[in-house]
Amino acid sequence: MAEAIAGALRHQPRPLVVGIMGSGHIEYGDGVAHQLAALGVNDVATALPWNADADCRVPDPKIANLLFGLSPAATRTPPPRLGVVVSTAEHGVKIEQVSAQSVAEAASLRVDDVIETAAGVSVRRPADLRAIIQRQAPGTWLPLSVRRGEAILEMVARFPAE
Repeated sequence: MAEAIAGALRHQPRPLVVGIMGSGHIEYGDGVAHQLAALGVNDVATALPWNADADCRVPDPKIANLLFGLSPAATRTPPPRLGVVVSTAEHGVKIEQVSAQSVAEAASLRVDDVIETAAGVSVRRPADLRAIIQRQAPGTWLPLSVRRGEAILEMVARFPAE
């Protein structure tokens, strides 16, 4: 890394070169910063992230030229799940399995039901159903048209608010 940066500096007068690397390569002037100094490159500044939830003590000023704060990673809400295993059927997707205590079970979906439409959209493949479910916001209702034997049932899957 240091050789590449020094090489770029030799070919261009006063270029701005930015290297992005792990903190262990630059903390306290060690690693790449130290190697650059050995190659005669002394106009170097280092910036390190500082976790907002880290110890509140003032960091050692020798750690880097600049510290910037990072918020803790946001917890990601898991995608909505209907709670079924499906396969392709002639006119929709056939339910092969219904998970216990799932949205599907609460909606009274059963093994061998065929979901023909979801949210008014024809469902031809498992991926079609998955795409529609992924767009469901927490707390919303998903209308389904389901073939059970010879009967067509209009059902609603209710996704929990949280």
